[in-house]
Amino acid sequence: MTNLLSNAVKYTESGGLTIRLTAADDRAVLTVADTGTGIAPDEQARVFDRFHRVSTDGTQGGAGIGLALVADLVHAHLGSIELVSTPGRGSAFTVTLPLDTDRNIVAPASVDQGSATALGDSAPVSSARPRALLVEDDTDLRTYIARLMTRDGWDVEAVADAETALSVISGSTGPAPDLVLTDLMLPGRDGLHLVAELRRLDPTARLPLIVLTARSGVEAIALGMAAGADDYITKPFASQELLARLRANHELHQLREQAVDAADERTAQVRGGLQSNRVIGTAIGILMTTHRLSTEQGFALLVAASQHSNRKLRDLAADVISTGRLPFRPTLTDELLVGVLAPR
Repeated sequence: MTNLLSNAVKYTESGGLTIRLTAADDRAVLTVADTGTGIAPDEQARVFDRFHRVSTDGTQGGAGIGLALVADLVHAHLGSIELVSTPGRGSAFTVTLPLDTDRNIVAPASVDQGSATALGDSAPVSSARPRALLVEDDTDLRTYIARLMTRDGWDVEAVADAETALSVISGSTGPAPDLVLTDLMLPGRDGLHLVAELRRLDPTARLPLIVLTARSGVEAIALGMAAGADDYITKPFASQELLARLRANHELHQLREQAVDAADERTAQVRGGLQSNRVIGTAIGILMTTHRLSTEQGFALLVAASQHSNRKLRDLAADVISTGRLPFRPTLTDELLVGVLAPR
């Protein structure tokens, strides 16, 4: 009803709307008619196709999702929908639904329950689901994509503009989303400005950022990539392609993060090893100067002291640096020196 009425209002500049609901035998019949611009005969056969946008007076309407969803819902309830339209005189959409409530309802693939965040349901969402931020100003397309992604295992938060998206990122007390999917054309700052800003923010600097747009061509793709986008998906898109590319970008991101974590761990280990080497080297130098030893003898003395005291070499070296000597009584130090200096 919302979609049929909003379309009727949108394309009716003069005249009015008529809404009629009747019961005939075992069926309910709903008609929404307007006196608007009407639809050309060659367009009428495609108005229920997903992503087909009807041209009216040289312009194109919404995202091409609304009437496709209406048709899906009607067919899910074993009903039918028909269009009668005359250009310049208006259109009438007639929905016929069975009144028998015992009949089975068949849920098509595109009509699902949606996500808690995207559709307002209070059911808990598993923490194992990857989180996505969807930025799309068209209500129908935003709802459609959110439902697709939710059914595919995503936890989706959907917003209508870049400013709200940035507020969600900056104001969130939890972890950042695992992926951002944004339309290019948005009210206020466009999708490319949003991508560039997200690249500057620490929580989202390395996230997969996907741009969705009706613009195609090498130049448009180059602009998206230059702004920092990881992928560029053009409308109309096949739902399976969209989901596959989102999954691929998410999985690549996880692999990159694992590689970065492993590299950070190796760097920390190397840094720790270099620090230990510097401490031990400094302690050996002190022992060499104090006892007039060679490098090999200084190292041997430190090792012997470590074994005798059952202390780690680095910890013992730190004591030598702090006090200028081995932390033993002089006679014990002399005994260790004898062992080091004894001919072998």
